[in-house]
Amino acid sequence: MNRCCPLCNGFIDIYEFCPDCGGKMEDGGAINEYYDPYSPYIEIISSRERFENDNECLHLIYCPFCGRDKREKIKKVLLDGYKLK
Repeated sequence: MNRCCPLCNGFIDIYEFCPDCGGKMEDGGAINEYYDPYSPYIEIISSRERFENDNECLHLIYCPFCGRDKREKIKKVLLDGYKLK
């Protein structure tokens, strides 16, 4: 069965407020989108598989006002009856 991230696909939104300044936190996208095959100088790339999981999608959640950020695992949902290409 196919799974997709509901945050990446716009099915859900982030409704969280920054613990530092109280501003609304925003989604910065999936962590694996920040890395490319030409980033050999970043140590975390060597363990890229920890960002790629069939059941979860790791996202960067940040505050646009004060810059605080965190990583959050978003549970992927099943797409019954649909095939992803």
